[in-house]
Amino acid sequence: MASTDFYKPHQHNLSSEGSIQRRRVARVYGEAILMLAPLLMFYWIMPLSDDLHLFYNFVNSILPIYFCFVLALLAARVLKRMPDALWTGVFWFPIQSLVFFGFGPLVEIYGNEITQVSLADSGLAVSEVELFRTNILSVTGVSFILLGFFGHMKYFSKSWAKSKDVARTNFSMAKFGLLMILLGGFFKYFILLPAQWGFINVTVAGVLSGLGNAVDLGFAIIAYMIASGHRKHTIIFWSLWPLHIALSVITFAKMSVVIAMLLPLLGAYIAHRSRKRFIFGLLIIGFVYASLQPIVHYGRAKIYANTGTISNADYAERVEHLLQFFVSDEEVFNSFVDDRQGWWTRLSSAGPQAQAMALYDQGNYNRTLDQAWMFFIPRAIWPNKPIMVGPGLEFYRMVTGREDANSFLALSIYGDLYWQYGWSGVILGSTLIGVLFAMLSAQSVRIIRRRDFLMLPPVLMALEMMLLGPNKYVLNGIIGPLPIYFAFYVFFNFVSRSLRTKQKLK
Repeated sequence: MASTDFYKPHQHNLSSEGSIQRRRVARVYGEAILMLAPLLMFYWIMPLSDDLHLFYNFVNSILPIYFCFVLALLAARVLKRMPDALWTGVFWFPIQSLVFFGFGPLVEIYGNEITQVSLADSGLAVSEVELFRTNILSVTGVSFILLGFFGHMKYFSKSWAKSKDVARTNFSMAKFGLLMILLGGFFKYFILLPAQWGFINVTVAGVLSGLGNAVDLGFAIIAYMIASGHRKHTIIFWSLWPLHIALSVITFAKMSVVIAMLLPLLGAYIAHRSRKRFIFGLLIIGFVYASLQPIVHYGRAKIYANTGTISNADYAERVEHLLQFFVSDEEVFNSFVDDRQGWWTRLSSAGPQAQAMALYDQGNYNRTLDQAWMFFIPRAIWPNKPIMVGPGLEFYRMVTGREDANSFLALSIYGDLYWQYGWSGVILGSTLIGVLFAMLSAQSVRIIRRRDFLMLPPVLMALEMMLLGPNKYVLNGIIGPLPIYFAFYVFFNFVSRSLRTKQKLK
């Protein structure tokens, strides 16, 4: 093809457009915070008493629905007022909070009978009062992160509005997308995953593991090209993307399939800006996510039965397990159907949060943030740097009392902040995290607005942090990814600037 403009300057002033969008989004964030204020006040003035368990049961079944409504409304209004925010936490953080801290805990109330029995028998069972407290924790943490977003948009407005038209280059966007697909796919499927699955003896540095989703970014770029009217690239997409989806399925990780479907959807939206098409795509992804549960459960169970882990299996074994799932008789198939509504229980962190709050209240504090500085020293400088093990292992051992346990228990940044510093940690820490998320989002919005697609890797890293980080601990969900993000940003910014400078000198 003729050389496609890799950077496509807008026909109007991007700084002016960014300023208008930033003011509108700041307004809707402020209104969402005001809508959550009565909910926060109610939560905080209500006394805690076991004698009110029926009242708490009623409140726990109603108030999270209102919380979900406010967050859904916020996300919808953001999408309308700042379409380029689709690649940032400005849009996705409210969705993430809605799913995991609004809808997720409702499984404790509305889950089916088998789910209720299973939750009650679990070591992470919660009472009505404990569920009420964890809802207070989640709503408080989310609200102060939203406040951090709002404050940054309000008082650091230039970082959202600043954006200049980028010089054109002779670099073909389609060729770059195809290069990302081929090189990213080779790295992911021939090096990264085989190393993680234990059938090649290679150690992949943490800073390089972030390149595992380069193949998805390549498909996002090709999808953008197609949605922009370059239909001849359709054959590239449909020749390679189904294979990528199939390989993602045999990882037996739902998130791999979701990312493989979501990134092209995000890329296409930059061009067509159709909210209906985007929402329809999200519904399809949601259906696929729910449908994958029995497949993932079956595949991991088979691998665990053979190896004692859920990951150590090569491609041939994984394909065999996948085929066995579809050809198994009805009895075997039904044994892996999740009547327990595991897809829903996995969206709730109420049990772990209640345990973390109880530990702090008993004086058993977590101080893992004291190790945060270690993440910012490269192993090349400090070869003997300790292996940074996530806090989930220690937490699991404390909750279960099993000192020999090797499982990692997920928590949430809100539960972690409370476990470390109580309510002061939740309020101050969530606000600071909100400001950090806003800074990363402002950076990403400027990149997407000027169509600087060479900078997509750090954009995706920031998005992953805001999507997945809140479900982890502060140390490995927020602090840990930052050095890798900065390294990616510096490297790809250098490459992007070098290409632009080369073009300007011609």
